[in-house]
Amino acid sequence: MLNKLIKIKGGFVRAVKITDDFFDEELNTRKLESYYVNPSARDAFHSISRGLHPTSRNRVHLISGTYGSGKSHFGLVIANYLTKNSSSKDFEMIFHRIREKDSAKADEIYRIRNIDRPYLIILLESGDSEGAEHALLEGLKTALIMDNIPEEILRTSYQSALNKIEEWENKKPEFVNQMSKLLDKKECNISTIEDLKEHLKLFKKDAYSFFKDIHFEITTNQFEPLYREKVSQIYPQVSDFLIRREPQYKGIAIIWDQFNEHLESTRPGDLSKEVSFLREFAEKVERSGENQMHLIFISHNLPHTYVQGRISKEALDNWKTFEGRIFKEHTLTAVDEAEELIGNAITKLRETEDWKRVEQQIERDTGALDKIIELGLYPGKDRNWIMETVCKGGFPLHPITTYCLPRISDVVGQEARTMFTFFEGDKEGGLTKFINETPIFDAENKLIFYTAERLFDFFKDAIEHTPETRHIINKYNEAMSKVGDPQDVLTQRIMKALVIINTIKTKHPTIPLIATPHNLSLLMGIEEHKIKSLLDSLKASEVLWLKATGEYDFSSGELISNFKDDFEKAKESLPWDNPILTLNSAYPPQDIIAREYEKRYRVARRLFAEYINVEGLNNINVYENQIKNEYKDGIVLYVVVKSDSEIEEAKEKAVNINNPQIVIAIPKHPLKIYDTLKNFKALEKLKEKPAYTSEDTQPYHEWKDKYDNEKQKLDTEIDNLKSIINLQWFSNGGGIETTSKQETDIADNIMFKVFDKTPIVEHEKMANRLMQDQRADRKKLNTAILDIKQKEIAYQAKGKTPAEKTILEQTFNPQRMLKKRTSGNFDYYEFVEPTDGNIKEVWDMMKKSLLESGANPNFLKMVKELQLPSYGLCSRVIELFLSAFLRFYRNRFTIKTKKTKFASWERRDFIGETIYEIVDNPDPEKLSIEYRQTLPLEEDFLTKIWEITFPDKDWPTLSPIDGIGELFVEWFQKLPKVTRSAVDLSPKAKIFVDGLKVADKGVNLRELLLENLPSILGFDKKFDQWDKGDLENFGISYNSVVEELNNYPEYVAKEIRRIFKEIFNVKGDTEFDITEKIKHWYNELDPSVKQHKFTGNTFRLMKFSNIQRMDEFRQKFLFELPKEVGLGEFTEWENVKESLKNYQEILTRAKLEIEKFHKKVAKPPVKHPKLSKEAESLKDSLKEKIRKAGIKKEEIVMLLEELLEDYKK
Repeated sequence: MLNKLIKIKGGFVRAVKITDDFFDEELNTRKLESYYVNPSARDAFHSISRGLHPTSRNRVHLISGTYGSGKSHFGLVIANYLTKNSSSKDFEMIFHRIREKDSAKADEIYRIRNIDRPYLIILLESGDSEGAEHALLEGLKTALIMDNIPEEILRTSYQSALNKIEEWENKKPEFVNQMSKLLDKKECNISTIEDLKEHLKLFKKDAYSFFKDIHFEITTNQFEPLYREKVSQIYPQVSDFLIRREPQYKGIAIIWDQFNEHLESTRPGDLSKEVSFLREFAEKVERSGENQMHLIFISHNLPHTYVQGRISKEALDNWKTFEGRIFKEHTLTAVDEAEELIGNAITKLRETEDWKRVEQQIERDTGALDKIIELGLYPGKDRNWIMETVCKGGFPLHPITTYCLPRISDVVGQEARTMFTFFEGDKEGGLTKFINETPIFDAENKLIFYTAERLFDFFKDAIEHTPETRHIINKYNEAMSKVGDPQDVLTQRIMKALVIINTIKTKHPTIPLIATPHNLSLLMGIEEHKIKSLLDSLKASEVLWLKATGEYDFSSGELISNFKDDFEKAKESLPWDNPILTLNSAYPPQDIIAREYEKRYRVARRLFAEYINVEGLNNINVYENQIKNEYKDGIVLYVVVKSDSEIEEAKEKAVNINNPQIVIAIPKHPLKIYDTLKNFKALEKLKEKPAYTSEDTQPYHEWKDKYDNEKQKLDTEIDNLKSIINLQWFSNGGGIETTSKQETDIADNIMFKVFDKTPIVEHEKMANRLMQDQRADRKKLNTAILDIKQKEIAYQAKGKTPAEKTILEQTFNPQRMLKKRTSGNFDYYEFVEPTDGNIKEVWDMMKKSLLESGANPNFLKMVKELQLPSYGLCSRVIELFLSAFLRFYRNRFTIKTKKTKFASWERRDFIGETIYEIVDNPDPEKLSIEYRQTLPLEEDFLTKIWEITFPDKDWPTLSPIDGIGELFVEWFQKLPKVTRSAVDLSPKAKIFVDGLKVADKGVNLRELLLENLPSILGFDKKFDQWDKGDLENFGISYNSVVEELNNYPEYVAKEIRRIFKEIFNVKGDTEFDITEKIKHWYNELDPSVKQHKFTGNTFRLMKFSNIQRMDEFRQKFLFELPKEVGLGEFTEWENVKESLKNYQEILTRAKLEIEKFHKKVAKPPVKHPKLSKEAESLKDSLKEKIRKAGIKKEEIVMLLEELLEDYKK
């Protein structure tokens, strides 16, 4: 048997699961060693490695290919390559195999990763029901954990929510109790706080949304996370952190295996969001530079093939555009160099006599070798390579089988049926079963080969279950049902050979192996005359048919179809109640771009095109609403007319449509477009029938001729329908002259008339709403514009230009609204109000809407009008112009919002985010703009309050009256109770405090500051009549009151120090003096006194007199001791005089009780011997030196204590 001579090497990698195998060291090593890097893999490997250069943008890759092409195995190799030094022992075999074929590529791939800095590898697989962004977040978190990197660097809203819960658990037990109660009421899978935390750790959107609701219910404030979960921001931050930390990383690499399964499992409604996110993220990866990120998708086919049929044509085009712009596609095949891989898999016992006989017989059969060379199966390969690699290396496979095996696997390879599974296992049709059951030589001593038709038995199920090849098995089954003797072996072999050839040709149509008698004879190893005789017989019985090329094929489908009947039935089955809808969806007309208008105004305006029937002209309000609500520039309606009477009816209706943004195009002659369209759609449907799928059958050719003819007719009629010379054009109740004009001229004519007040903005993305948003950059710029305390906006003059600077210049320079100067390394921009041009029209309109329409301007109406004719501004430009407008008039406005319809109003900062909400998400029920006239000295007045009351605070981002007002109320409410309750304040300060008791969060701040405050301080003159002298006098008066109130607690503290000085007979005035005296008094007490168990306030004084640090006076005797004796902290005293009196009495009684007990138990004082004259002299000398040294008393004490300690030793 062949198994004595042939051994299957075994150990083939049938499946790779990157997310598991990468982390299994033994399995990972074995799979790396077994990987054969064929040409397609080498090219992909080389391309990915070149993307690792710091300046490369080649960083987003798609690895595609059929089952058995080794996509996941390749992904595993790349994962290792990106995390290990290329000199690692694990790569020895891989680089050896690459060098054998292409040493230059091997060296370059090797050199790029011959370093020890890995990439953080993110391994993803299959689908994620919560979307790609969630998958990338979860993958990043897992990768950080696997690499022992602090998870805290993954800054997300989820992490922020977790931090907030932990904060509540530590500091707000009442919030935790409320949260538990709310969770008990909620009917879902989150029932406890621990459940909620676990769901947040898993980045579950419902958990995060639920936490935000809980936060609002408990705190009445919206949850504001410290970090936003934008993956396109998080990944660069993490990559930057990894590159800078020790040990250093090179960046981040993401490998997403079986990405097609993610797309297949994503809901159709979410696919648009997915492509938007992936495009943004991929662009971020592309531009990551030295802060490297790499993204590698692995999928059977391009992404759009998994979403088509589930989304609209426009959405599908977005996916195709994404692929075309972003992906570097690498298609792996199992075909290239597969013959060498086959030879490696089939091991021969070359030292045996049997092998020598086999080798001799193969070498002698030069005729077979000549036929293979003549057939041209291996162009570019020489005779010796074919002999050694194909004929000898592939034995016992027939040379034609060696050619067919990788190609059929490439077409129909499935998980259980690939080229590799063909070698292993004892499956029917597999090689192992063949060598176990087949002798080396036949009865005539000729070699027995595994011929190509035998592949049918192994791959039949795969062919049948592959959509592109299923029809071949159907035709085979039908043909076998028509043969005279289905059991005839030669008949079976021929039929199976045809299946193998036809299957390969579905993907490799140009292979030279076609089913001629000569080639079939070579493929099956049978004399040609026997093959020819049977083929003629099968042709005669109409089982097969002969093509003009001389090749045979199944005749199934030739005589069983009636094209004419099938065509009519297909037409009858079409739903045809709304053909205009079919026409619009299947062959939408192209919009007409106003090219000249775009050149002049930098705005891409268009007439949105649509087909309409005559009846549709009765409902023109539908299109008027589209223009008004969707801010369309204009609409052109191509009327489909079937008769002359319909043409006249359409014209009568067109002249009564008085809208300058609607154009009606009516054909001059009737068209039969519906009939042609119906024929064409029926033919498309007919193509799905098996009889019309194979390109080599007569029914297919008949269908194709009709299809091409109807397609040409349809294209012609559609062209006629849209051709300017074949149409009569109407707009705004009249005809449009089209002589010597193009369609774009009509669009230009409309746009120049309708949008004649559009200011020129040179920044394309700002001016055009259909282009990329740059929202974050715009918000940042608007915040800078609204910062009115900065007279100029500054940006660095050199280096990379920030996006905000570009937007600023290209938006406002054309309006002549910027004064620029350069100083040092910075450019400075000062705004000036516009004086002419279209921007002046816009400016005047904003003035009228906001300054001249009362206390509550209708901002919603203003924003809408600016987007409609004759301004036609993009909302992004409105944001910028509005910010510039408010820079000049900000003091006159207050912006308020509320979170829900029934919540209270809250003032909003003048920042970019607020402007975005006003323009892009206006809701009058939740957003309000209040206007007031600014008084002449108002800003100076507010500045004075700011400078006197809270100079350490930043100038507020709210409207000045609101911002200063809120700071003032906050300052007043934070005055301690001892100040606000004081009865010994000056009359002016007392009136001030009493008059401002109404100052709280909801007070009218304008009334409080401009009316109440001056009146309280004795200024009866109305503020709008003040002059600068009044303002100066107010400042003096106000400053004296503020100073008195701010200093009052210190006055009380001074009184408390006075009490302690009296009680303890302290000579000095400082807290240090008092503390030192108390400490000395305590130290002089007898030990038995200190140990005695006093009660009440006496005990408390003893406890607090035991002073350990000299800076404890204020905390101990102003806050803690008063509180413990029942008086409260001194800042909370309401009656200072009474409290001071009580405190003094308590202290005096307690001290007296302690001293009485001391006298009772203390031993008589020891009389110290009198100092000698020499000692007295030394003491006087030391005193004089200390006096001259001029050091502080505290230092003198410390010095003497240290000397005392030294001499005690």
